[in-house]
Amino acid sequence: ASYYVNYLYIFTGSCENLFCVENYVNSKNSTQPLVHEFFAEAESTYYLLISSDIKGAVSSYQLKVSEFEVPQNDECENAFAISTSLPSILSGSTVGALPDFT
Repeated sequence: ASYYVNYLYIFTGSCENLFCVENYVNSKNSTQPLVHEFFAEAESTYYLLISSDIKGAVSSYQLKVSEFEVPQNDECENAFAISTSLPSILSGSTVGALPDFT
């Protein structure tokens, strides 16, 4: 098996004036696919560049685009309350949460 670096770039703007908003690279020795969740804004156009570090390399790719709701507790005013009686156990998920600390 041959290993090479895969790249995924996400741009906004126009073809004449692209602005890179995200870029991702997988490991040179990885056989794992390049997987990423990207939070796109509605009504915006995005351009993707998928490439590798080997000139002329040919491979296939699969692009999956999904839509999901942002959880209600994603904002501070909708945070879950923690019981003051201890021990207190909470469970949840970060699926769909927005990246607040970027």
